[in-house]
Amino acid sequence: MYPHAKVVTVIPIFFILQMMVLPAPIFLGIWFVIQLVRGSFSMGSAQAAGVAWWAHAGGFLFGFVVAWFLGKQQQPPRPRVRVINPQKF
Repeated sequence: MYPHAKVVTVIPIFFILQMMVLPAPIFLGIWFVIQLVRGSFSMGSAQAAGVAWWAHAGGFLFGFVVAWFLGKQQQPPRPRVRVINPQKF
């Protein structure tokens, strides 16, 4: 919904933590790929711990589809706000 937003994140580089500002679409893309990779690696384990990774990826896709449909709907124009100068009174 906000493609020009920026995300401040911490990137671990070995033992050094580096703070970076990334565009939101790049950050979300990296996050989604991490969920897919971790979910894929957890498929061979006997535990059901991998369900969380797939649930995050599925929730992201569902939210993306819902946001896409909501963005295509015709939205009414915003009402104009009239600011009254309090010093006039």
